[in-house]
Amino acid sequence: SRINCNLRLPMNSFLLLLFLSISAPLKGPEAESVAETGPDFGGAPEALAKPLTAHHMRQIGCIATLGLIANEQRRGIAAALAYPNLQDSGQKFTGIVGDRITFETGQPREVIALAIRQSVTDQQRRSAAIADEGRDPATFVRGLMDECLPMLDAEITVPAKLSN
Repeated sequence: SRINCNLRLPMNSFLLLLFLSISAPLKGPEAESVAETGPDFGGAPEALAKPLTAHHMRQIGCIATLGLIANEQRRGIAAALAYPNLQDSGQKFTGIVGDRITFETGQPREVIALAIRQSVTDQQRRSAAIADEGRDPATFVRGLMDECLPMLDAEITVPAKLSN
């Protein structure tokens, strides 16, 4: 079933659902339905909203990266298990940073969610393109994580690494 973006959840609840959807993506008919229809914004954008800055976009990129790594950790992918456990810390980071971006820009949370999902898609496509070129996508992911882990550390304490 499709999530109605007009549902008014507290921001942390909304971002938690978004993080969980990144770290545990939909499969089958649900995924196709959401991909085809996209979010329902239900009205005109807010008049006082400011554009997202380059810093906001880096933060959004890190939300996406951390969600993707958390998903791979949940699936037991060895390369992802080498990073700190992102299940809880990634959710907290998503809530804190998502709230801040929404507050600073005045953008509706649906716009921020759309930017996060686009970043997930972009990172997945870039990683696949690197692999298609015969290069190791792990180098690309390490570069993203080298930028995102300090950002995560600045917001919250990171728990110990997952064991194999």
